[in-house]
Amino acid sequence: MAEKRIICTRCPSYDLDTLRCRVGKANPRRKHESLTVAEMFGPQALCLHNPFREPLLLRMRFPRTRFNWDELALPVQSGTLDVTVIEDEI
Repeated sequence: MAEKRIICTRCPSYDLDTLRCRVGKANPRRKHESLTVAEMFGPQALCLHNPFREPLLLRMRFPRTRFNWDELALPVQSGTLDVTVIEDEI
């Protein structure tokens, strides 16, 4: 992903004394690790700053729909992601 990662130690929800997230979220570094966390504990276990969270949520919600991720149009500081649905199977 082109989005810049927010590392846990710079997040305001991270407790440096206990070395854990205060709200109990996970922020895996790789896409397959994020998918495993979402499958085992649900998507609510992923950190909001995880760059793979939104695509995984869309894939889990609409498994038969193809998406076109427009990464070049996404500014680094923007928190939104524009998605175009290629085909609609409703």
